[in-house]
Amino acid sequence: MSAPLKGALVTFLPGSRAPSIIGFPLNPETLTRTLTAAAGQSVETYAFTLTLDDALAGAGRTQGTIQALTALPAADPPVLFAWGSGSYVPVRVTALAITEQSFDAALNPVQAAISVTLLALTQAEIAALQGPMAGLAGAAYTRIVEAREQALQQAQNLADPEQSSAGPLL
Repeated sequence: MSAPLKGALVTFLPGSRAPSIIGFPLNPETLTRTLTAAAGQSVETYAFTLTLDDALAGAGRTQGTIQALTALPAADPPVLFAWGSGSYVPVRVTALAITEQSFDAALNPVQAAISVTLLALTQAEIAALQGPMAGLAGAAYTRIVEAREQALQQAQNLADPEQSSAGPLL
């Protein structure tokens, strides 16, 4: 029996009309989100380590996930990073570091740790997308912008006690 999926990378590989979904059954222990400024624009990266284990996910799952992930940087397609409940970000895979930790009798990995680094697409990159990923990435970006605007409004309400339902902070 397979463990439930808690995260995925979704893309459309060149020449394919069907999405390629690389699901991972275990949430990473840590997700690092880095925001930096470059050329007057915000650059956002995500980094995490996937821990894969055939004993938990099913026979062959580790090897299959490794094979699917290693195709992404070479093809350089835009990817939708989905994790948890309702978190979606259009990204590109910029780095993978795969540590195969245990093997079966045929030397196929049955346990692995995969460090993944993703670079969030800019608004201009999303606008330039074509095909099925354009709609997915556009919708995800709209959700991100709306969530940030809502967070900014909540922060402004906290700063202005008359607008805040929580009342004054002091």
